[in-house]
Parts: sequence; structure tokens; C-alpha cells
Amino acid sequence: MAPKKTPAEAERQVPVNLNDYYFPAEAAQRLSQNSGKTVTVDAVRKLGNLGLIGKLKVNPRMSLYLKADVDPYVVEDRGIKAARKQQERAHARKQAQQSSLDEAA
Repeated sequence: MAPKKTPAEAERQVPVNLNDYYFPAEAAQRLSQNSGKTVTVDAVRKLGNLGLIGKLKVNPRMSLYLKADVDPYVVEDRGIKAARKQQERAHARKQAQQSSLDEAA
């Protein structure tokens, strides 16, 4: 009788279409093309760890990165996206306040 597989062992057996993923160096090259600046493999790993691009852990030392997430992603200077998002939230709050004042009048 064969021993039962643990969930981790069963998960490893799932077939993966490698055409849907980039290797780290390929992902860095693609992000560099998108951004117009040099993006390192370390930066790709950081984006994957932050959940900004999907990753598939192949083994403890290597991950593959989902093409659907990497292809549209543009790396910007540090703080640019956060500042833009903060401005958008402030604008939305201002509009919400304005609409509540208009309704009260």
C-alpha cells in the first residue's frame, strides 16, 4: 500500500504551463523594457514577495513569475506610486465631502 501524500506533496504534483511564467532574468528584462530603466532580479523577487506580481515557488531557491502580472507592470521611482495613490484618495475624499454638502443644501 502506497503511503498517503501530505498536502504539500500533492500540491507539488499540479502540472504547470511554463509558457505562463517568466524565469527571474526574463521577468527583469521585461520589466526593464516596460519601465525604460534597469530592473534587477532582486527587484523582481521583491515585487513577488510583496504580492505585486504573482509568483510560483519552484523550489526553496527559485520562483517563476506570472507573465500576466509582469507584462503590464511598470516600475516607477520609489514613492511615485504611493504619492499618486495618496493624491487620488484625497481627491475622492474631497469629492465625497462636496457631494454630501450638495445633498444637505
